Amino acid sequence: TIVSVFEYEMLKSAFAGGYTDGNHLHINEICYNVSSYDECSAYPYVMISQFFPMSKGELITLKDKHDFEDNLKYYHVLFTATFYDIDETFTYDHYISISKCIEKENYIADNGRLVKADKITIVITNIDYEIIKKTYKWSKMTVRNFRRYKRGLLPRDLIIAILDLYEKKTTLKGIIEYIIEYQNSKE
Repeated sequence: TIVSVFEYEMLKSAFAGGYTDGNHLHINEICYNVSSYDECSAYPYVMISQFFPMSKGELITLKDKHDFEDNLKYYHVLFTATFYDIDETFTYDHYISISKCIEKENYIADNGRLVKADKITIVITNIDYEIIKKTYKWSKMTVRNFRRYKRGLLPRDLIIAILDLYEKKTTLKGIIEYIIEYQNSKE
């Protein structure tokens, strides 16, 4: 599917890598009794079980807030959001990266992450919006350039290939004579 240059630029703007950030409440401090866990095989699980955008983007004009919420419920979406008087509600981590903000006014940042601002404009997806809704509050939000995409599972052949590689990764692990096959399937 061919996308317009504008849609491509929006998609690039919304793209973000993994969320990694130190906790600003513990800078220059040694923390004891800290634990973590490794979520094994999260990528293949998500790839075979979750819905992804499976259509060309459809640029639509939203009628009202109810229309906005319905589209979030039934589609994957991409849009430009402007938040006014945005402030943290989740004090020990900040989701929005300042570098992703197209526009920002009178903001406070924590190691490159937004704590609060009078105004920001950012291109986000429905997934970003759900996280922002849980971790920030704001007085007003405006939406423009709203695109929606039909949701669906990845193609069957791709899912079968993922499962095949996953099986090789798990069954060949630790077998010296299959180290190359193991590494290839893991990658």
